[in-house]
Amino acid sequence: MSYGIIRVAKFNSSAVRGIQIHDEREKEVSHSNPDIDYSKTEENYTLKERPNKTYNQVIKERIESLELKKAVRKDAVVMCSFVVTSDKDFFEKNGMLVERDYFNKAYEFVKNKYGEENIISAEVHKDETTPHLHINFIPVTKDNRLSAKSLFGRKSLKQLQDDFHQQVSMQFGLERGGDGEHQKNIDKVTYKKEKVKNELHELEQIEKETAERKKVVLQRAMDMQELHSYHSMDLTEKDIEKKSLFDTKKDIVERLNQKLRPLFEKSKLADVIKKEYKKLKNSYENLKEQFKQVTEELSKYKEIFKDLKPEQERELKRISERMQKENREEKELIEKGKELLKREREKSRGWSR
Repeated sequence: MSYGIIRVAKFNSSAVRGIQIHDEREKEVSHSNPDIDYSKTEENYTLKERPNKTYNQVIKERIESLELKKAVRKDAVVMCSFVVTSDKDFFEKNGMLVERDYFNKAYEFVKNKYGEENIISAEVHKDETTPHLHINFIPVTKDNRLSAKSLFGRKSLKQLQDDFHQQVSMQFGLERGGDGEHQKNIDKVTYKKEKVKNELHELEQIEKETAERKKVVLQRAMDMQELHSYHSMDLTEKDIEKKSLFDTKKDIVERLNQKLRPLFEKSKLADVIKKEYKKLKNSYENLKEQFKQVTEELSKYKEIFKDLKPEQERELKRISERMQKENREEKELIEKGKELLKREREKSRGWSR
């Protein structure tokens, strides 16, 4: 007996990038999902052509079009994801034509129920254990509110299962999915595993961004250290005394200009560095907030770590440890930059007296 399965998960903005990487197969190797057989990836297909934009860009544009009265919270659910599937036996017995018909009808069901304008992507994956359809969409209500809670309350989820069974599953002789505590527990664990995989993708991305930002911060710190060495330069009486009886004020000023020109150039650099420092500090704070959100999400899934494969758990632990180290190092660089800025200001006040 085969079941028609449709499950939904909710994601905030920090998880979106990782889901895009997974669903669009933007990496040729996935350390967090060894179930992917990349030799079969070319068999995957899309049911909705996506514009040349990232998931986050599509989400941002759609939310802006809603003209919401209040700003969207950082931890708000901005994307939901359906997974539609059945068991392996159903797909093997019925073949490609039935498979495509099943997924097409499932896509039409979601499109009609939640609005085509809210759908970000629809990808069928055939390079994992069982064929399945991912449909990512923005949870917009009929009265143009961003509210996953309104769309997917307990009663709404039950109605979703009823509607999907009547409008899709029954046409293929599939039983209604989602009934009974046992089935609910299976769905819960399966989806949590899916979420952990997506969070791993996101952590890998943040890890790379952190490394790049660390390089920039380090370079800025080195520039500021060089600037400080120029501020340590002292003018002597020889710089302002006449070299000969024929020296004019203009000659003395020229010598002073030559002496001070490097300092003036570095002062210009200081203004640039200050602006860059503010940007870097803001980027660091944003990155720290993203990492915090991802960490909080992952902490919810400790009870299902036992369901992950050993290599997935090792990869999660490795990335987590490296991220903590990267955050410590970047924080130290930020503090060093603040100290150098403080010294630079003190020197500047000294020159202005």
